[in-house]
Amino acid sequence: MNNQEDDLEPPEEEYSGFSEEEGAEEADPAGSEIAKYPKFRIVYQTTSYHLPQINDLLSKGNIINIRPEYQRRLRWDNRKKSALIESFLLNIPIPPVFFYESDFAQYEVMDGQQRLNCVREFYENGFKLQNLKQLPELNGLQNKDLDERTRRTLDLFPVSDCETDRPNCLRRISGTS
Repeated sequence: MNNQEDDLEPPEEEYSGFSEEEGAEEADPAGSEIAKYPKFRIVYQTTSYHLPQINDLLSKGNIINIRPEYQRRLRWDNRKKSALIESFLLNIPIPPVFFYESDFAQYEVMDGQQRLNCVREFYENGFKLQNLKQLPELNGLQNKDLDERTRRTLDLFPVSDCETDRPNCLRRISGTS
């Protein structure tokens, strides 16, 4: 058995969301490999937040750890960040962000670090929009410079999240499982 398969088994001391009897796979008459491992289900919930709510959660600093040790460094330049803000304004759907609940009401970002950092930076006027293709009239502006209608459009954009109590979900959502 390789290490990836080991990581898919829940540790015995962790709560898996139901009893082992409920999650156990019945014996497979063909004797397949999967019948040897207890099944477990991921406990998760989804929520949708508007961008100002996300910024508020991030700015508190003690609710969401945007840079846990397993995350790569911040890589997006201002052009990529600007493209994300433009996507929000054009109402283009973006993938959900994934959080691991590391402690009660304490979360770590498993997927979506670059997007969340972009939201925080833009709401804090940390960069100017640049190289926008569909909304070039906004190039050179920061959040504080947006007109009321544009700001309202941005503020109402929903971002979905998925919160889980299983850190081993990261391999699956990142495509490395």
